[in-house]
Amino acid sequence: MTHLRGLVTCERILAEIHRHAQQGHSLYARAIQARDNRLVSAATYRFGSWAKALGAAGFDSETLRGKVTGPALA
Repeated sequence: MTHLRGLVTCERILAEIHRHAQQGHSLYARAIQARDNRLVSAATYRFGSWAKALGAAGFDSETLRGKVTGPALA
């Protein structure tokens, strides 16, 4: 990720979120911040929050937190 948030597209952010998920990384904001703080910063800037960025990527942040019961994410 580039350090210039204005140059990071929404599509790139979503692709990075999917890359982390495919690699089996936790999608908790703190876990991603430890690996790639710029991703969380850019996602928050572009989407308003990390949870909204996860939603745009097709993930349910409430399910990821374990607060909602239901099928596991694919």
